[in-house]
Order: sequence, then structure tokens, then C-alpha cells
Amino acid sequence: DLFRAAPGQLAFGAGRHRCLGVQLARLTAGSGLQALLEALPRLAWAPGFRPAPEGLLTRAPAALHVRLH
Repeated sequence: DLFRAAPGQLAFGAGRHRCLGVQLARLTAGSGLQALLEALPRLAWAPGFRPAPEGLLTRAPAALHVRLH
């Protein structure tokens, strides 16, 4: 149906349409974040910033405000 409303963001899909690479993507993202934090040990949340998870399925913050001391 070309005229149906677009679905909400599902990140990796759901049900039988779930992405086959979801586990690899999450592992890669986790490894990348770990490497970033090890390379920048003085990385910290920006003053006053509190991550607020959004979304029903993904529960991820819309933004990450950081600063490098």
C-alpha cells in the first residue's frame, strides 16, 4: 500500500522482519564505545546534561551532550 502511513522508527525491525545483523551491530557499537572511552578518559557529560531515554522499543537518548576536560 503506497499510501499507508509510515511506521514509527523500529531501529532493527521486529518479528519476522527483524534485522539479521542486529547482534553484530550491537557488538560493533559496544566495541566502538569502549574504544572511545578508553581513548578519551577525560570525556564527561556536559554540565547539567542528563540522558533521557526515548522510544518504546529502542530506549535510547535522542542526544548525548559531552565535553572533553
